[in-house]
This record gives sequence, C-alpha cells and structure tokens, in this order.
Amino acid sequence: MDLKEKRSLGFYLNFIVRQAHRYFEQKFHPFGLPRGSTYILRKLYKKDGLHQNDLCNFLHLDKANITRTIAKLLEMDYVRREKDEIDSRANRIFLTKKARDFKTEFDAIFRSWNDILTTGLNKKEKNQLKETLILMCENTQNYFENLGKN
Repeated sequence: MDLKEKRSLGFYLNFIVRQAHRYFEQKFHPFGLPRGSTYILRKLYKKDGLHQNDLCNFLHLDKANITRTIAKLLEMDYVRREKDEIDSRANRIFLTKKARDFKTEFDAIFRSWNDILTTGLNKKEKNQLKETLILMCENTQNYFENLGKN
C-alpha cells in the first residue's frame, strides 16, 4: 500500500490504530492478555484499587465489556476484586503480585511501540506531534461534550 498517496487524516489515524492493535496483540499474546485488558491494567498501574464503575468511565467502555475483561483478568490472576468497604454494591479492582511483577515488561512493550511510532523524529518533532495529538483529542472530546448542547 502506498501510504504517501493523498489520503484523509482519518485514514492515517485509523491505520496507526489498526497497526497498534496488531502490535499489542502480538506482544501480549504470550502472556494470555487480550488487547482490551491492557487498558485496564494500565489504569490500575497508575491507581490501584479503582472502582469497577470508575474504570468504565475512565476508559469510556460499557459495563458489560469491563465486567467480561475483568473476569478474564481474574481468571488469569492479574487482578482481584473486593467489595468496597463503604459501598457494598461497588467493587474495587486491585492488581495481584503477578500483575505487579509484570509491570516492567508491560511498560517496555508500550515504550517500544512509542519508539516505533517516533522513529526518525527529533525531540522537537516528537513534542510538537504530542501537542498536536493532544489538541486533536481535546477537539473531539469537546465536540462530544457539546453535542447535546446545540
């Protein structure tokens, strides 16, 4: 495929996302981790013990999807679930020792993908790209937040 052929910005963003899916599926497959589970682990590595509903909100995924993925992570001993001490209807999700021991490798896989994405870019270009992508994310977020207001 000729990627230099004139295409829309959406095409290139979609292409990168599809390639990322391929990369992460390949890298996490030996650990038995489906792609969707890495989003949950990543969030828990930043803040362990989150409410299951908070994971839904942070990741913009529906409850059924999060519940299925957490069940898989429970089965594979990457997380454990506990009832919240204050609200017994809510569950908190915690990393297990297995998941904590895996963090170094987990982070290395994501760093490697970033290195692949930014090959050939200097530090200034990397920073500019990041700022541009942040702005694009904010634009889309603002669009959907304001969708019902017009």
